[in-house]
Formats: sequence, C-alpha cells, structure tokens
Amino acid sequence: MKSISLSARQMGLSFFMVFGSFFTMGNIQTVIIENAKDRDANGYVPGFDGDGYLSLSIVYAVSTVFDFLAPSISALLGLRCS
Repeated sequence: MKSISLSARQMGLSFFMVFGSFFTMGNIQTVIIENAKDRDANGYVPGFDGDGYLSLSIVYAVSTVFDFLAPSISALLGLRCS
C-alpha cells in the first residue's frame, strides 16, 4: 500500500511539472513574440509580423500527439518494478 501511495504522488508531481512547464512556455512564447514586434523593445526583429497562433498551435499539436501516444508506449514497455 505504501508503494502505491508513493507512485501516486510521483505521478501527480510529474503531471504538475509537465503541465506547469507547458503553460509557462506558452506564456513566455507570447511575450517573446510581442517583443519581437515592438519597435521600442530590446528584442525587436525588423520585418517580423507573427502573432503567435501558429507557434502555439504547433506546441498544442505536439502535446496532443504525445498525450495520445504515451499510454501505448507505457503498455509496450510494461511496468517497471522498483
């Protein structure tokens, strides 16, 4: 019973870290793109006209694909005894 509780905590912490970093990256990406368009910002890129929708859609698409593949990969690899 104790190992099941530990495994559940590890899984919860893992999900927290993955989704926390995912949403943090999405927000940072938006700030970077806005700075690239702003002439007064330090990161200004001449001729850049992006709005961030394409880059965020790529991030969401890759996340979706791996979310669908993760259970199959876990089933293929099997359980790991520790």
